[in-house]
Amino acid sequence: MERFPMRYGTGRKTGLAEVLARVPDNTWTWLLLDWDGVGEAPGALDLEAFRDLVPAAPTGIPMTWPEVKEFAAAQQDVVDVLLVAVDAAADADPQRFAQDDFAGCRYLVEGFDSGTWTVGQPDGRPAPFDLSGPVSPWVVFGPRDAPAFAEQSGAFRARGGRVHHLRAEDLREMVSACDAFAREIGFPGYFGRNWDALVDCLDDLHPHQTGGVGILCFVHGADVLLDCPELKTLVSVLCLAADRANTPFDPDGDPTGNPVVVEHFVFLLDEVDAAAFAPLVEEPDDVVAAVHGEFATAALDLAAWRPVTWARGLHGPV
Repeated sequence: MERFPMRYGTGRKTGLAEVLARVPDNTWTWLLLDWDGVGEAPGALDLEAFRDLVPAAPTGIPMTWPEVKEFAAAQQDVVDVLLVAVDAAADADPQRFAQDDFAGCRYLVEGFDSGTWTVGQPDGRPAPFDLSGPVSPWVVFGPRDAPAFAEQSGAFRARGGRVHHLRAEDLREMVSACDAFAREIGFPGYFGRNWDALVDCLDDLHPHQTGGVGILCFVHGADVLLDCPELKTLVSVLCLAADRANTPFDPDGDPTGNPVVVEHFVFLLDEVDAAAFAPLVEEPDDVVAAVHGEFATAALDLAAWRPVTWARGLHGPV
């Protein structure tokens, strides 16, 4: 898990909303186990009553991901906070929580005594991505021999999904990158060989290209992209294409009528630490990047790209 000071050297405090930007978009159930600060309580609750209510609930106050973000945006200052994510509220174990044992939880966000933030996946959890399903993050950087890549790609292939392989050296420039994807996946002859056309083709794959499931693309030798001036644009394009393919709603929250197509892009690293890529691909109001141990992930900033569906929690398959 990642730990960092709650205050910068200038004295400015990192707020809960900023910290949550590091968390991948999700449909987990979040449990608020501890809170002290200045802000607004959720719903119509009185602030002092809410402050007493949180520690009195053995498994915390349950919230959806949109509710967690709304709560964070309403906080002026956070002294202490403890949020954990589980697949379902029934998975919460009050006895283990009482002993500060959060193994088995999907994610943890903790701010302690205005001093330190702790963010990430508790020990014993699988990787913070699911390459076999239509859930973000869409782009992952990690070591080439990570067991999670082999396990999840095997599960994806077993479902009928198509796994593709590209060379990172072919992705350093727009035209060569477009050519590489066109060759590997099999784009139509009218493919325009530019970033917009790449988004359109990845969002319009046919069943014979996806096996009726989707595509998983591994980029080998991704270390060479560390100094690539097109890297940020490339990742943004892949995130946008995957978001469209994986999401059954348009930005206004209306059903697209198109089948959900699973798409993920994995950049395999030989020696470079994945954390080095996170600041290179993140862009305000475009792409959100996060570091999870040996992995770095990227996904669209849905608050900017899909404000309606983001507010309504419409990010996943129906």
